[in-house]
Amino acid sequence: MEFNAPVKRTSASFNHFMGKLVVIVPHEVVKSTFSKTSQKGEVYFPDQTIAHLIPVELTEGTIAQGANAGKAFRYEAGEPVLTYIGVKARTQLGDFGTATLGRIVKGEAKNGAGAPTVLADPTPEDLAKAQALLSDFD
Repeated sequence: MEFNAPVKRTSASFNHFMGKLVVIVPHEVVKSTFSKTSQKGEVYFPDQTIAHLIPVELTEGTIAQGANAGKAFRYEAGEPVLTYIGVKARTQLGDFGTATLGRIVKGEAKNGAGAPTVLADPTPEDLAKAQALLSDFD
């Protein structure tokens, strides 16, 4: 019997890609390990989508808050990373294994809630950029 050596997987926080053009390939929906509280005060574990995210543009910055505050991150264009998507953008994704192209942006705030994170439709220029970068990507 032959075995593969362990591989190193790169994972990333979805919010690192705010404002960036990305391709997202969803794989499955799971329950988050982080709880939320409903308006009625009930604790629940929301659904989140596990997906590969492929940045079409170089993405870099510094983590603003939490245990890793101040730590730099950098994701090269065309190099996929695993991510967990628990925001409204997950409802815009197609079937499992189907690639979706969009720019991660803040949507419109409604009913006193904060603005949701959504995928903006790609422009013709965005589409051309993604096709050129990912022309040989499987």
